Amino acid sequence: MKLIDIHTHKTEQESGILSVTSVEPDEYTDLQSRFAERLFSIGIHPWNVKIDLDDMLNMLSDLTKNSNVLAIGEIGLDKLKAAEQETFALQKKIFEAQLEIAKERKLPIIIHNVKSTSEILSALTKHKITNPVIFHGFRLKKETAEQIVSKGHYLSFGKLHNEKAMQATPLDRLFLETDNSDDEISEIYESAAKTLGITKTNLAKIIENNYTRLFCNEKEKPE
Repeated sequence: MKLIDIHTHKTEQESGILSVTSVEPDEYTDLQSRFAERLFSIGIHPWNVKIDLDDMLNMLSDLTKNSNVLAIGEIGLDKLKAAEQETFALQKKIFEAQLEIAKERKLPIIIHNVKSTSEILSALTKHKITNPVIFHGFRLKKETAEQIVSKGHYLSFGKLHNEKAMQATPLDRLFLETDNSDDEISEIYESAAKTLGITKTNLAKIIENNYTRLFCNEKEKPE
């Protein structure tokens, strides 16, 4: 049994933890050369969209062929950042281009969502996405959790979460993460187990099964 951190930006990772490190396409080569055993998700974050990203999208498509790239992400929409930068239309364009790459490569997708649930769900439907989709860092209300999982998608929770939303999430649609926090994933497992009323050991087995179902046909199986 291994604890799984499905989404992290940490450079230094905890020993004995299976972590999926989220990077931009232009960060991947340096990090994978320094950390050969690491697993990655790669995507253009909505905070980083620019008008001329064709080269970056081509790079992303090429990098997803590497065996240690498990998912496309984090990608998505962020209305708060868009309001600052006036970039929502561009965010949508880049997001949808990355959905097509994920669809072609048949890779899971890790979603960044800030005040954009309906637009993201609409885009997933528009592009006929059947890949596994994980909404990371979920902190929204129970009703939104139910809406997302009713579409067959997954939710990943960090230390700060809505307990009712977590309790409403089917266990076979659940992941945990550290994201960009200093928290240890073991502490997040303990907190989540308490919220769910199960043991940490049972929760770890459930999340390991979820991971295996989504990722292990193509890439990496926990030892």
